[in-house]
Amino acid sequence: MIKNTYRTFLTRDQKGCYVYCVDAETNEYFKTFADYC
Repeated sequence: MIKNTYRTFLTRDQKGCYVYCVDAETNEYFKTFADYC
């Protein structure tokens, strides 16, 4: 459920969206959803 929530949040049509990740593993995970990171 949380995974789908973040996917919806990151794929909304917006001018910008920032996600702060505290560790490299989480950062790499979110990069798979946004190819512009």
